[in-house]
Amino acid sequence: MYDPKEAEKSYYDLFRKNSFNALLQSAVIIFIWFLISERVLLIKAPSIFFYVGFFFSALFFTFKPKLIRFLRGFLRGAEYRDRPD
Repeated sequence: MYDPKEAEKSYYDLFRKNSFNALLQSAVIIFIWFLISERVLLIKAPSIFFYVGFFFSALFFTFKPKLIRFLRGFLRGAEYRDRPD
Protein backbone atom coordinates (compact mmCIF):
# COMPACT_ATOMS: atom_id res chain seq x y z
CA MET A 1 0.00 0.00 0.00
CA TYR A 2 1.00 3.60 -0.47
CA ASP A 3 2.54 5.37 2.51
CA PRO A 4 3.06 9.12 2.02
CA LYS A 5 5.62 9.25 4.84
CA GLU A 6 7.76 6.76 2.92
CA ALA A 7 7.56 8.90 -0.22
CA GLU A 8 8.57 12.06 1.63
CA LYS A 9 11.95 10.59 2.57
CA SER A 10 15.01 11.78 0.71
CA TYR A 11 16.48 9.81 -2.16
CA TYR A 12 19.51 9.00 -0.05
CA ASP A 13 17.36 7.52 2.74
CA LEU A 14 15.37 5.47 0.24
CA PHE A 15 18.57 4.24 -1.37
CA ARG A 16 20.08 3.31 1.97
CA LYS A 17 16.92 1.53 3.14
CA ASN A 18 15.67 -0.15 -0.05
CA SER A 19 18.77 -0.84 -2.12
CA PHE A 20 19.59 -4.34 -0.85
CA ASN A 21 16.01 -5.58 -1.22
CA ALA A 22 15.80 -3.96 -4.64
CA LEU A 23 18.95 -5.74 -5.77
CA LEU A 24 17.58 -9.09 -4.59
CA GLN A 25 14.23 -8.54 -6.30
CA SER A 26 15.95 -7.45 -9.49
CA ALA A 27 18.26 -10.45 -9.44
CA VAL A 28 15.29 -12.81 -9.11
CA ILE A 29 13.43 -11.11 -11.95
CA ILE A 30 16.46 -11.15 -14.25
CA PHE A 31 17.21 -14.78 -13.40
CA ILE A 32 13.63 -15.78 -14.26
CA TRP A 33 13.82 -13.71 -17.45
CA PHE A 34 17.10 -15.44 -18.35
CA LEU A 35 15.67 -18.91 -17.70
CA ILE A 36 12.56 -18.24 -19.75
CA SER A 37 14.50 -16.82 -22.68
CA GLU A 38 17.21 -19.49 -22.66
CA ARG A 39 15.31 -22.63 -21.69
CA VAL A 40 11.71 -22.08 -22.74
CA LEU A 41 11.89 -19.79 -25.76
CA LEU A 42 15.36 -21.01 -26.83
CA ILE A 43 16.49 -17.47 -27.64
CA LYS A 44 20.06 -16.31 -27.11
CA ALA A 45 19.54 -12.78 -25.81
CA PRO A 46 22.54 -10.46 -25.63
CA SER A 47 23.79 -10.00 -22.11
CA ILE A 48 23.44 -6.21 -22.36
CA PHE A 49 19.65 -6.70 -22.19
CA PHE A 50 20.04 -8.41 -18.84
CA TYR A 51 22.41 -5.72 -17.52
CA VAL A 52 20.09 -2.90 -18.55
CA GLY A 53 17.07 -4.75 -17.21
CA PHE A 54 18.81 -5.37 -13.90
CA PHE A 55 19.84 -1.73 -13.57
CA PHE A 56 16.40 -0.30 -14.30
CA SER A 57 14.51 -2.82 -12.20
CA ALA A 58 16.83 -2.12 -9.25
CA LEU A 59 16.28 1.60 -9.78
CA PHE A 60 12.51 1.06 -9.91
CA PHE A 61 12.35 -1.02 -6.73
CA THR A 62 14.64 1.39 -4.86
CA PHE A 63 12.70 4.57 -5.61
CA LYS A 64 9.21 3.10 -6.03
CA PRO A 65 7.59 5.28 -3.30
CA LYS A 66 8.75 8.45 -5.07
CA LEU A 67 7.45 7.19 -8.41
CA ILE A 68 4.07 6.28 -6.95
CA ARG A 69 3.82 9.70 -5.29
CA PHE A 70 4.62 11.41 -8.58
CA LEU A 71 2.12 9.34 -10.56
CA ARG A 72 -0.64 9.86 -8.02
CA GLY A 73 -0.10 13.61 -8.11
CA PHE A 74 0.17 13.71 -11.89
CA LEU A 75 -2.76 11.45 -12.73
CA ARG A 76 -5.23 12.21 -9.93
CA GLY A 77 -4.24 15.70 -8.88
CA ALA A 78 -2.19 17.26 -6.14
CA GLU A 79 -4.72 16.54 -3.38
CA TYR A 80 -4.26 12.76 -3.82
CA ARG A 81 -0.46 12.93 -3.72
CA ASP A 82 -0.15 12.81 0.07
CA ARG A 83 -3.35 10.94 0.89
CA PRO A 84 -2.80 7.40 2.23
CA ASP A 85 -4.78 4.46 0.87
